[in-house]
Amino acid sequence: MRINKKIYNYIDYELSNYKLYEKKIKEIREDIIDSSPPPADGQPKGNKLSDPTADKVMKLTTPLAISRMEYNKECIDKALKRLDEDHKKFFEKNYKETNGNNKIKVCNEMPIGERTYYRMKRKIIEYVAREMGMI
Repeated sequence: MRINKKIYNYIDYELSNYKLYEKKIKEIREDIIDSSPPPADGQPKGNKLSDPTADKVMKLTTPLAISRMEYNKECIDKALKRLDEDHKKFFEKNYKETNGNNKIKVCNEMPIGERTYYRMKRKIIEYVAREMGMI
């Protein structure tokens, strides 16, 4: 199956940012959860009558950035579960360790040839694109 070049590049970009997404999702969630504690006297300030716990839940579930990162991460995780161990190892080496920037290093460490490198990369991208509903 032929994958549109724009889709291919987008999925490759998302795979390259997988490690960053894990980190950012965790940081954003921790920032929201650890955000401003309720007033010491327990009384609301100004005319804001609200539940701080409910505010935190809303902040955790609504930001578009968090939901997009989580969605992409979940699609990648689902696609990886369907792939064999060699492809999972390739994903770890190519996207988690080198962010998709060092083809020669990945080829030497696995060991695989350049054509196999591109075949494995394409298969991972195809599976993730299917999970995202792009193909």
